[in-house]
Amino acid sequence: MAGRDTVPAPEVETQYSKLTRHDFPKDFIFGSGTSAYQHEGGAAKGGRGISVWDSFTMRTPRNIADGSNGNEAVDMYTRYKEDIKMMKNLGFKAYRFSISWPRILPGGKICLGVNQEGIDFYNDLIDTLIAHEIEPFATLFHWDLPYPLEQEYQGFLSDKIVDDFRDFAELCFWKFGDRVKYWTTLNEPWTYTVFGYVERFFPPGKRQDTSSRSDSASATDPILDTTRALLSALPWASAQEILGEVSERAFRETKRNFIAHKGASSNFITQIYDTISKPGNESFPHGGSDQSTSKSAQSDSSDQSKLDPAKEAYIVAKNLLLAHAAAVESYKNKYREHQKGKIGITLVTHWFEPFDSKVENTRAAERALDFMLGWFLEPVLCGEYPESMMQYASKNIAKFSKKESELLKSFKIDFLGLNYYTANYAKHDPNPHREEVKKNGKLIGKPSGSPMLFIVPWGINKLLKYVDNKYGDKKCAKKYNLPDIYITENGICDKNDYKLTPCEACADTMRVNYYRDHLGNILDAMKGMKETKVKGYFVWSWCDNFEWKDGYTFRFGIIYIDYQNHLTRYLKHSATWFSKFLAGKDEENEKKEQKQDGDDDDDDDHDEKVGKN
Repeated sequence: MAGRDTVPAPEVETQYSKLTRHDFPKDFIFGSGTSAYQHEGGAAKGGRGISVWDSFTMRTPRNIADGSNGNEAVDMYTRYKEDIKMMKNLGFKAYRFSISWPRILPGGKICLGVNQEGIDFYNDLIDTLIAHEIEPFATLFHWDLPYPLEQEYQGFLSDKIVDDFRDFAELCFWKFGDRVKYWTTLNEPWTYTVFGYVERFFPPGKRQDTSSRSDSASATDPILDTTRALLSALPWASAQEILGEVSERAFRETKRNFIAHKGASSNFITQIYDTISKPGNESFPHGGSDQSTSKSAQSDSSDQSKLDPAKEAYIVAKNLLLAHAAAVESYKNKYREHQKGKIGITLVTHWFEPFDSKVENTRAAERALDFMLGWFLEPVLCGEYPESMMQYASKNIAKFSKKESELLKSFKIDFLGLNYYTANYAKHDPNPHREEVKKNGKLIGKPSGSPMLFIVPWGINKLLKYVDNKYGDKKCAKKYNLPDIYITENGICDKNDYKLTPCEACADTMRVNYYRDHLGNILDAMKGMKETKVKGYFVWSWCDNFEWKDGYTFRFGIIYIDYQNHLTRYLKHSATWFSKFLAGKDEENEKKEQKQDGDDDDDDDHDEKVGKN
């Protein structure tokens, strides 16, 4: 376990200093998480196909804050056994990972061929986990859509995606379901929808240009060499094959119809809006507010006229939900009886705190939760969108047919994965872009490495109680019948500072406090939840990684990755803290033991000196 001796125990105190794993139920599971594109690397190895993220990052590196990509990432493709051994040594009992669709089906479809090398890779990864007594939690879609499907029919903008996703899911059930007992269909469909089709700093985003193609890649640089290998296989599609730019006017229309206008303003929403609406920025930002588009892209309006930006996000969301339903239907009809597994979905939400006690602000917070969490949760529970969405976005929302609604209701999830990072204030405001919403001049929590994420541990407490009260109520007319919950992602980032040594960078006291305080608030919430149970918790992330549009500028991991020295792994303070927490050691007893050890050392030194005299 690299670097273990270089990381001393953290010296921090909070109200949850005595918290240990033993405070949680015996069947409560603790794990860590990763995703294929962010962690695996091996982009040009093992027969893997091209994903939309390969196209997005390599055709136009400026889409990413530091111009990077996930070609190598942290090389879990070749180092997963090392990482799994570290997980075991730290005491984690579960590992959440995603299966790369293009690694299994390079062409995106069964009819275009199954990649046996990809099957073999995941078989060995799963077998290694089980050999180390770690439960595999597999996610089928964590945003790395096969690029050929984006080319052929624009991915999730087409309902053709439903059958292709069902085929991919069934292949995974068939190949891995004898050992994988926890399946997640989609990870954060809200993020995929909003960041890809509203904010457009995720794929498909802006129209790509060929001006930044990496033809000058060095033959001695493995990362650039991988880029060149992938680019050589990447067809340069026509403008019609990739979604084009949308003007700022169209963007305003999208925001007006997407966010509950006059309903949900927050420092989260407003901050994004202000960045995009800066003077001189005539298109969507990609990797920063100062990004500009090529003149040819701006002047070509032929594609733009074919787009309806106010409706795109809702179409994508509907197709994601139908793809989810198709996979759940297949699993429950064909595989669950003999594989004895469970299948669910992972959703993300912030907690939205009413700006004050006014009724209109309380309602604004509820609408914000509907537009972030309820948008996807209510359809998978009862086959319908939240009432507030139907009220505020009825002209643009992609409604379900009666048959589609019945499919969603009939094949419900066995568990809900919930990702929580931060909280925001919500205020009833007819001009949500007017100003950033603060309270008494202060943001809702302490800042983190990211200007978008504030540290608000009590938010997860309120969120869990809200979900339990609203969706767990058995007497509710809609009969949501919310199943068990797993906190599938929870974490915080710090900035990647290359001036720090690995030992210095591993002193992540902020992250230790974040995890302990969130776990304490989860435990407090569990004691007050009446209808729903929280069954597990997954750290995000296992290790530092490619963080989407931010590249490698932020670090989320409890394991430090030395990007400048062969991707060497080091335990951060947070990893050391988790090892003690999972072993049942609280900080007060730990400090007493350390003090006793120090006293014993002093006695030994005294005895040694006496002996010499």
